Amino acid sequence: MEFYIVDEVIHFMEVKKTIEIMLLQFLSGEISKEALYGWAVNILHKMLKGDIFEIKNLEIWGIITKLVEVSESDIDDRYCTESVHNILNVLSGEECDVFSFVMQIPQKYIVNNLLGLDKLINKYYSDKPLLEDEIQNLKLLSQKKIGTCSTINSLLEFQIIEILKLGYTFFDENNLKFDLKSSIFISEEAAINFEERVILKVSDLYKCYKGEKSFFVSVLYNNGIGNVSIQV
Repeated sequence: MEFYIVDEVIHFMEVKKTIEIMLLQFLSGEISKEALYGWAVNILHKMLKGDIFEIKNLEIWGIITKLVEVSESDIDDRYCTESVHNILNVLSGEECDVFSFVMQIPQKYIVNNLLGLDKLINKYYSDKPLLEDEIQNLKLLSQKKIGTCSTINSLLEFQIIEILKLGYTFFDENNLKFDLKSSIFISEEAAINFEERVILKVSDLYKCYKGEKSFFVSVLYNNGIGNVSIQV
């Protein structure tokens, strides 16, 4: 096995290759369905004890949970074999597939680098103007750079910032305007009235970011490469 275990925390070394090896061993009869199930459950437990919020870990979470599902004792052997073939084809790039799951960020894992964003949201819904310092803070948030997007926290943060940049233009420190910058097949009239949807999206993402709301995670595998996305 190409896994390194330190204090029951799992670290990955060519983890997709290791999954492929396990699946090939199952198909060749070297390991049983029960052994595949036990291995997959063990990996999930170790992932939860590690840094499950790393994008690279979430990329394989859906695959491992799928293996647990199809290798349970009451699952038909033929269905299990077909599913293993499908996963191998996805990992090799022969097929595309999407693995989805729901998650929520526990309190101890919350990272909030967007302080003050709640003022924009609250004042929008109470129809109150932003103060000068609040506009300046919002401008700074929209200009924030994220070096690497390696965790689900940073992915949520990145999406919030990008939606703010999409919707708002800052003329100076005291003035901002809603101006939908990029759209496809959206009429000018619809774009003008799009601010409520932008704020609602930002609000929902921010609640997920602060651990107040659960969200969907989907991993699209195309050409053997997983791409993680979030839906709220």
